[in-house]
Amino acid sequence: MDSEAVNNAQRGVRLPLATIFLASIILFTYCVYRRALPKPIPGIPCDKVAAKKVLGSLPSMYSHYKQHGVVMPWLTGHNLKHNAPLVQFFGAPFAQPTVILSDFQESQDILLRRGKEFDRADRTLQSFEGMIPNHHLAMRSNDPRFKGNKELVRDLMSPKFLHEASAVQIYEKSLALINLWSVKVKASGGKPFPARQDIFDAALDMVSGAAFGFKDDLSLIKRQLNHFLSNGVKFEEHENGSVDFPRIPVVAEIATLQAVADHLGTLIVSPIPRLTYAYSMLTNSKLRQDIAKKDEIITAQIKKSVESLKDGDENPQSATDYMVHREFSVARKEGRELDLFSRRAMDELFGYIVAGHETTSSSLSWALKLIADHQPEQDKLRQALWEAFPDATAEKRVPTVKEITTANVPYLDGIIDECLRLGQPTPLVAREAMVDVIVLGHMIPKGVTILINSSGPGYTSSPTEVADSVRSETSRINNAVGSWNLDDVHLFKPERWLKTSDSGEVVYDSQAGPFMSFSLGPRGCFGRRLAYLEMRIVLTLLMWNFRFAKLEGELAKYDTLEGVTVMPRNCYVGLERLEL
Repeated sequence: MDSEAVNNAQRGVRLPLATIFLASIILFTYCVYRRALPKPIPGIPCDKVAAKKVLGSLPSMYSHYKQHGVVMPWLTGHNLKHNAPLVQFFGAPFAQPTVILSDFQESQDILLRRGKEFDRADRTLQSFEGMIPNHHLAMRSNDPRFKGNKELVRDLMSPKFLHEASAVQIYEKSLALINLWSVKVKASGGKPFPARQDIFDAALDMVSGAAFGFKDDLSLIKRQLNHFLSNGVKFEEHENGSVDFPRIPVVAEIATLQAVADHLGTLIVSPIPRLTYAYSMLTNSKLRQDIAKKDEIITAQIKKSVESLKDGDENPQSATDYMVHREFSVARKEGRELDLFSRRAMDELFGYIVAGHETTSSSLSWALKLIADHQPEQDKLRQALWEAFPDATAEKRVPTVKEITTANVPYLDGIIDECLRLGQPTPLVAREAMVDVIVLGHMIPKGVTILINSSGPGYTSSPTEVADSVRSETSRINNAVGSWNLDDVHLFKPERWLKTSDSGEVVYDSQAGPFMSFSLGPRGCFGRRLAYLEMRIVLTLLMWNFRFAKLEGELAKYDTLEGVTVMPRNCYVGLERLEL
């Protein structure tokens, strides 16, 4: 065969090989593309356009975030958009859909009675596993560590600790906040000023005081007050009619705790918390230093508690004291060595501070906005408080901490729950299907995240009708919670939480209607009792000492900020000091 024939034959072989290689690349790319496309769960409403895109719902979500700076309304609005109690969206390529449930009866059933089918979502675990991997929030219920963690912190929500330790700290810091605001009101002539930072600082004072027994030299509010009293009060006036007061630098220990807590909030709102944490630890030396300092602070507090116990002090005064006492008790019972400085103890203490002050500050911020915007209800609350504390009223003094914690004030309880119902500091609860499950007649595959919407239809607007035939059997049998009057479900109405008992007494009814601000069930909010105690004490003292004016314009907007919780972007107060 001559050379020309050989060359032609080789080209003939190379051409098919090149064609096959190119075809393989195209086929592989197409297969990857098909694999990356969303896989909608049959029968559950979704955005049809997003279902055909590799990025799924991400462009729509990002567009909303870019325009509004928040994501929660985009998520919680899906059920209204599709007029369905169960909807789905597509959060990432190659991933399963995420389902959103907005139906109280079925949500209650899942959280209370279907714990083996649903547990904490992997996305939630990732938010906490970097910063506090040994906290119970970073664990599923079947985690072998979980039971031991809950045993360690069991005392922190006991009536004894709440009333003898937490309540005292909350009361003292509330009085300090009142004194600070009184100085601001007098200096500014009663002009409105931003209150969110003061509320945030006061809440941190309360929970860090309860956690560690910090003294006044570490109190953010008292340091600010002392600065004003020693150096005079300066403020800046704005065109919107408000004034702004300078904030003195935060003491180093508190600044460290704040910095680490802020990063935890970043992880909670990040779509990729695990990668966000890894990147931050790799590139942010300041964060690494703050985490190390945070551990040093907590270790020092544990050492103080241990020394106090060794000196014979059997009366614990802080969460750290209680945890040290609990560790001594459990170690003795189990016949093992003490493990006082375990990562479990460190993470539980820090998580207690973060969750405690974030929940309280956001809840109080919403409460003050709503109470100021509803003057008749504010007046009625104040009258109810005067009647509930007749001795304090007659003696022209504030109620004592014992009076507040032991009093029965149904209207105050109604105010608190109504503020939480409409403010919604935690509008979504995430769970993950541990097995293939049925929800409202639809098969949800194992591994799918279900977001339980506690701020949508049925909570603050008309519910979507659901046939009993598609509900779970336990849901049908155990539905004992009332429903809201659809004519006023969107309105601020504390009376909806009250009923008349058989004896003719007006009482608070926690089961009056759909409500889930602190989730439900064994994995519901651990600090629920603490949050209610804080709101009860703080609101009582604030209403006793101030009248909150209704504000207008941009000062009264309800735009939100998202972090560990959802809080109002603007929380201004216009105060009038009341004479006792």
